[in-house]
Amino acid sequence: MDYIKSSEESDDSVIISLAAQGTEIRRRLSEWLQLVQTQYSALHTSFNHLLQDTELLISLIYFHALSIYLSGIYDYHSEFVLSNAVLPLLSQSQVEYHLSSIIRMTDFALRETKLAGLLFFLPLRVAASRSRTMYYRTELLKLIRMIRNKGFAVLETFEQEILCAWAERDAALAGLPFSLSGREMILDSIHNV
Repeated sequence: MDYIKSSEESDDSVIISLAAQGTEIRRRLSEWLQLVQTQYSALHTSFNHLLQDTELLISLIYFHALSIYLSGIYDYHSEFVLSNAVLPLLSQSQVEYHLSSIIRMTDFALRETKLAGLLFFLPLRVAASRSRTMYYRTELLKLIRMIRNKGFAVLETFEQEILCAWAERDAALAGLPFSLSGREMILDSIHNV
């Protein structure tokens, strides 16, 4: 939002314009998914046909990540939330649907294909940024560790970053100051994953 001009009227018009752009992106993402679902009606029941079309598998995982990310752009900036603009926000249940889809599809891809684990770095990071429950956090850590165990040691740092972000968010939600001990509590609670 660096280019928002100084006048209030100008601020409102830029915010409305950016919100409209986000809404258009949301519409195009939805249209793409509808097209894919029309062509691949079996998507609702099985991922097995995606073994023959790994590009589509990756595309679907990124679709879910982009859907979450797009909503997050507007969720995290009070300029948008406080405006009267129509925003491309997701409800918590929609976020959880996308989280679940990222987890299930990434797990399938890692177990059933020869795709490089680093392809899933961005979707897993986006999913981690919006995971609120221990269930999603545990499942995400399993996937990150699965990739790391396949020879991508850099994901150890990635895992530590995510754990720290979760501890900081949990502390903020509880109204507590953040400390590294919060990170240690999360580590202890999912140690047996």
